[in-house]
Amino acid sequence: MDAAAGAAPGPEPLTGPATVPEPVTVDTTGVSIPIGPDTSGGVGWAFAGEDLNANVVVLGVGAAIAEHRNTEVDVLVVVLAGSGTLTVDGVAHQLRRGVVAHLPKGTNRRVHAAGDGLRYLTVHRRRPGLTIAGGAPGRPGRPG
Repeated sequence: MDAAAGAAPGPEPLTGPATVPEPVTVDTTGVSIPIGPDTSGGVGWAFAGEDLNANVVVLGVGAAIAEHRNTEVDVLVVVLAGSGTLTVDGVAHQLRRGVVAHLPKGTNRRVHAAGDGLRYLTVHRRRPGLTIAGGAPGRPGRPG
């Protein structure tokens, strides 16, 4: 049935370019930060989209992200290189390249890099005001 005969109109045609952001790609094998006696790690790369945050965190040998509780969002951690220990609510989990961990909101977590350092990706729903800082052993830091 045609429009003149009373057919329901179809969807409106697109009149201009879509407002979809361009995809972002990064080769995480090259992500690093200077690590020396006064710095033990931190964020080497970050992405803040409309609905999503992602960070590549780099920790030097023996560095740690102090225990903290995130009550706002679930976090997915993907280990890219190195090894270490992720402690969630007092339970230690070994980290190595290829390991994926889900950190439910409300859990206490701590990350400690082993003898080869640690590089990992965190991904979570966007939240305002996130501050990430690497900490020397014993100094607080807050991963995604």
